[in-house]
Amino acid sequence: MKKFILILLFLPIFTNAQYIDALNFQNNIRSYYNLNPYTINNDLNRQAQAWANQMAITDEFELSPDSLGETIYYFTKRNSIRPNNMFLDATINWVIDAGEASFNQTICADCSSVGYGMAENLEYVYIVAKYDKIYN
Repeated sequence: MKKFILILLFLPIFTNAQYIDALNFQNNIRSYYNLNPYTINNDLNRQAQAWANQMAITDEFELSPDSLGETIYYFTKRNSIRPNNMFLDATINWVIDAGEASFNQTICADCSSVGYGMAENLEYVYIVAKYDKIYN
């Protein structure tokens, strides 16, 4: 039981370190376009986590109905190779295709903050990034 409690105590630290890599990657892309860097917003983290949890429960991969900017990603657990950092893997996939909605959200000039969430079920890992505004 003590080991389980220790894991739960350190889990947020590992998760924070992973989404910091994703944040840094997005900010490197933003710097190329002379945009201000994103900052982490704890309220957006909670909202992103809530939507990731919802997708994991319903097993439906779709954007949330709120009015925030959002990018979503899923990973099939049946693949034998799992990325070391799911947040970074998601972020790289969001910026691969210039002109797509997820790339446009990364370079949103009006946006200033982001939050990340991740949840999984038996088949998939869901990653969500929530932004303070929708790209225009």
